[in-house]
Amino acid sequence: MLFVMITHCAQISYFQKLDPLEMEPQQNVKYSIDHNKLSKTIVILADTEGTEITDIIVPYSLLKMAGFNVYIVSNKKGPVLLWKGMVVLPHFSVEDFLFSFDAVVVPNVFHPNDKSFEKFLKNSKNPILSVCEGAKVIVHSQNFLEHKITTHASSLDQLEKEFPNHKWTRQQKFVVDRNLISTAGVSSSIEGTLVLISKLANARVLESVKQKINYPHAEIRSEYLGEKVSLLDQLTIIWKVAFDDDPSYSLLLKPGVNEMDVALTLDIWARTFPSSITAISKGYILSENGLLLAGMKQEPTGTTSLCIEDCQTMNQILDSKYMMDENLARVAQAFGKRFEIVVRRLMDY
Repeated sequence: MLFVMITHCAQISYFQKLDPLEMEPQQNVKYSIDHNKLSKTIVILADTEGTEITDIIVPYSLLKMAGFNVYIVSNKKGPVLLWKGMVVLPHFSVEDFLFSFDAVVVPNVFHPNDKSFEKFLKNSKNPILSVCEGAKVIVHSQNFLEHKITTHASSLDQLEKEFPNHKWTRQQKFVVDRNLISTAGVSSSIEGTLVLISKLANARVLESVKQKINYPHAEIRSEYLGEKVSLLDQLTIIWKVAFDDDPSYSLLLKPGVNEMDVALTLDIWARTFPSSITAISKGYILSENGLLLAGMKQEPTGTTSLCIEDCQTMNQILDSKYMMDENLARVAQAFGKRFEIVVRRLMDY
């Protein structure tokens, strides 16, 4: 069971073990849609029963920074459960979405063979961005046979066996084949989205987005080691879980919080295998780039607060920091360099 849980791109199989929401989502909360007909429109697919938090939030955040219309479109009506510890209100359900669109983002979802997603993938010449094990949705769709594709380094071998009619590629943060852009695991959502932006906008827009997130590379990073989780990594996790102080973490959501910072922080620290981790809020809050987010719990009882800068609010992050590196440095400080390597591989960084 531990092996399955730590090698899956997003630990999607662990969704059913999440604590239930302490609140009923407010029925009267909804978005005020301000659709700019002069801007390109991107759809991000979502599964209400489970969608990987970084896979969906990072593309949304970066694409909004680029000035596009960006809509989360769910397979069913209702809030989308995000691994780990948060929900997001989608803008539309599949049946309600009526805008034309210029690109589609496919995150790792709980039901990769959900037929409702097919309308956004079938016969489309628009760019399709598959993030991490969003590749499962792509291969189930049958529209991308013989395409080069990649996914999380720890999932490649299994998916290659299950879907041999695709050209699985290793040690690449992203792969582009015709209109399909696919990424390696979790953290590569950043590179994949930057590639998508480069296809939809000019170089000035791309550089602006890179600067806003303090992206540490002059060019979009493409090659990496692509190291899957090893037996030593699994033993390191078992040792840590057996002998640490069994922490529980919480992250307070405040209006105006940067949703990408929240997603990366929750995702990285969830992969340190605490006894629990959750976002905290008393209802929905509106994030910096306009997402309605809510925590799984209302009060941080008995938990250690996740912080960005010495337990200051998320809005007080240092401008010079890249959130991936910042959180991994904190993991190394808390649990040692060896465990930081494990988390790095789980994030496929």
